[in-house]
Order: sequence, then structure tokens, then C-alpha cells
Amino acid sequence: MSDFKPGDRVYITSRRHPWSGHTGVIAGPYVVPSLPDLKWTVSVDGAWGEAAVADSDIRLAQEGTRP
Repeated sequence: MSDFKPGDRVYITSRRHPWSGHTGVIAGPYVVPSLPDLKWTVSVDGAWGEAAVADSDIRLAQEGTRP
């Protein structure tokens, strides 16, 4: 079970993720056919799009966390 929920501010920590080092807000569940571990859609700060992430790719962002 995930500890994350829509509206959580997160930091993408996985070095293998294309948006590694960026922060954003969980917009909702990732609901398209994909790898089974991709669970969330994150609206990335300053980006025109969203990122699909697994629980293991993110952590809750601390206030003031910047890329």
C-alpha cells in the first residue's frame, strides 16, 4: 500500500527517472497501460507536462525543496 495521495508535494529521487531532482504535485493515479510499478501522475514544477512515477521514485518534498 502506498503512503502517497493526490495533492502530495513530492521530490523525484530516482536517478533513472527523466525528471530526477525535480519537485511536483501528485495529480492522481497513473491510469494508462504501463509497467506495473508506475502508480502516480506528477505535475512537475515548471514543466509543460506530467511524469509517471513509481512509489520508489519519489519521496515527500520538504518545504523549500528545489531541483
